[in-house]
Amino acid sequence: EIAQRFRVPTATTLRWVELAGAAGAPRGVADFGSIAILEGQNLPTLGIQLPAAMVEARMSKLDFHDLLGNGISEWFTHFAFDHTIALLPNHDYWLVARVDHDYWLHARTLTGAENADFTGGVGPTVQRPAPGVPFIAIPNRVLSFRLIGEPILAVDAPAPSPAGSMLRLGASPNPSRGPVTLAWSGAAGSVAIDVLDARGRRVQHAEVPGAGSGRWVFRGIGADDRPLPAGLYFVRASDASGQRALQRVVLVR
Repeated sequence: EIAQRFRVPTATTLRWVELAGAAGAPRGVADFGSIAILEGQNLPTLGIQLPAAMVEARMSKLDFHDLLGNGISEWFTHFAFDHTIALLPNHDYWLVARVDHDYWLHARTLTGAENADFTGGVGPTVQRPAPGVPFIAIPNRVLSFRLIGEPILAVDAPAPSPAGSMLRLGASPNPSRGPVTLAWSGAAGSVAIDVLDARGRRVQHAEVPGAGSGRWVFRGIGADDRPLPAGLYFVRASDASGQRALQRVVLVR
């Protein structure tokens, strides 16, 4: 196992991970390895027992054979996560890769001449020969990997609320594999609901008459009645007085 602590420069919806490596001779092992992203904000070092992963995926036999057949060093991707996660800037995470077959992962040797963006994005690198034993630091080395995803663009902030009134918006369940109930209170007049994707594009809209409090069910479908992909969405509620409230919703599939 090799682990790399890292940060991202901007809020990102993570889709998959690529590693740089090369394959050796196969040994008939059925398990070809895995990769996981761990929460690392309050985890400066890794202990013998790892915390639950935010997301995890395994390398398939077919993907390994594709790597083996080339016989050269290259970027390869085999980690198809079962759901997406949002990575936040100025926040620490751990990438943990486990190799259970005869292939190698590449790392970069630090020279001290790296720019501030690079050094600000990577932390310590550690490894261990097997689970159940302590990790050992690898000085001056950084695992060669790529995080592939989409930036989460800024969405308009809620407008200030009039004195004595405040529009509040909640979502449950969140994250969700199905419908999400949006509930609000403190509204003045009718409420307009806009669902925006991570790029800030509107994918669903609803108008709910009434005043005060109410509910609306987001069923995870777009305006074209097709299921929306897993990922991060923003639900914005606006009432007749101009108040707005914003809620993040994560869909998993």
